[in-house]
Amino acid sequence: SKPECSDFFDVRTSDIDMNVHVNNVCYVRWALDAFSVGFLQKNTVREISASFLAEAKEGDRVGVCLVNEENQKYQATIIRESDGKELARVKIQL
Repeated sequence: SKPECSDFFDVRTSDIDMNVHVNNVCYVRWALDAFSVGFLQKNTVREISASFLAEAKEGDRVGVCLVNEENQKYQATIIRESDGKELARVKIQL
């Protein structure tokens, strides 16, 4: 199906780890934020796997594109606005 993409948003100070990059947990949180609360209340997340492809830093603007790949399987792709670079892929199984 066609990806649904969020508006771009700023990486926040609290997203940054000790290496001055976005903490890996943030990519997963951003992917889950692509779903509504109501959707997640009705559907249990059974499995999450993430591939980290490039680093985001403070000052970057990022967005999430969500695709329903097949029955209850979604892929969220996190991209950087400035260069379109794919930063992470998060697979979510409901």
